[in-house]
Amino acid sequence: MTLAVVSRCATGSGCARLSGSRIYLKYFFATLGAGVCITGPVAIALEKDYLSTDEERLDQTAQRLAEKGKAAFERREYGEAIKSYSDLLRLKPRDGRVLFNRGLARKRSGDSAGAVIDFTAALTLLPELHVALVHRARVYLGQGRHAEAIADLTRAEELRPNDPAVLFYRGAAHLRIGEARLAVAYFNRALGLDERLAPALAERGYAFLSQGQADAARADFKRALAIDPGSARARAGLALMGE
Repeated sequence: MTLAVVSRCATGSGCARLSGSRIYLKYFFATLGAGVCITGPVAIALEKDYLSTDEERLDQTAQRLAEKGKAAFERREYGEAIKSYSDLLRLKPRDGRVLFNRGLARKRSGDSAGAVIDFTAALTLLPELHVALVHRARVYLGQGRHAEAIADLTRAEELRPNDPAVLFYRGAAHLRIGEARLAVAYFNRALGLDERLAPALAERGYAFLSQGQADAARADFKRALAIDPGSARARAGLALMGE
């Protein structure tokens, strides 16, 4: 058996297809949200040269559950997604990808404690799954566990030093804990890699505003809106400035 990394966007759908004597399983990985998509090793194909009838039936059942969980997640029916991923984990209890997916569904449902448990379990099996590090960090921030959040984001940055989404979330974390200058530095790095990253512009605007740099903040809010007219954060920032 071999595990092959498949390069595809994090929003790619899961699928199973038979090719000769091999079956390919691909599981769904969701985006990080906030308009920022993290790509990378987000889908892993399980390949075997030969599958017995029972093994093939098991893998097909697993794939159906993965697809069911994905569909429920996209409909924002997080309870149903959690159930599907839990059923899938009974078949594949050591699959870090499925643990991550269930953790994300738990996070979206408001179960922060359950999400941390699943992200941690996923990282035990797949230590380089940077999306799990970022999502766990975001939960930690919401719980006031700032040191743990920064530690996770530091590790994610080590794994993906040139990923604008990782740098964006690192900046957002520093802004959240009042480290505006450091936040600006990370937003600058993210924007250096993707100048149209509207969420980074909006959050940098708040960082500038907190330092009394009103003109720079205004420019960032307006630029964010020019890229993404639906940016609620940028619009709220201008409203905060009385504009």
